[in-house]
Amino acid sequence: RRRQPASISVHEETAPKPPDQARVCVIASTAAVGAAVARNRAKRRLREIFRHHQTQVPVDCDLLLIARAALLNWPYVELEKKFSEACGHISSQSQSQSERK
Repeated sequence: RRRQPASISVHEETAPKPPDQARVCVIASTAAVGAAVARNRAKRRLREIFRHHQTQVPVDCDLLLIARAALLNWPYVELEKKFSEACGHISSQSQSQSERK
C-alpha cells in the first residue's frame, strides 16, 4: 500500500514473520533529493520522525520511506503531522484487514 504526501512516499508491507517492532527503510536518491549532503539530511529527518512516532505503526508492518526534494523545504512539525496521518491510515487499514480474517 502507498501513501504519498508531496514530500515523501510511504509504502507499507506486512512482514512475513511479525518482528518485535515496526521496521523502516529510508531511501533518498540523487535524482529525487540532490547531492550527498541533502540526501543525508533528508534521511536523518525521516529516521528521526520514525523514531518519535514508531508506536503509531502496526508492529507487523515494514515501512519504506522514499524522500523527495520537497522534504528539505517543509518544516519538521509539518512532516511529523504528515507522517502521523499516514500512520493513522495504515493502522486503520491494518485493523480492518485483521477484522476480516
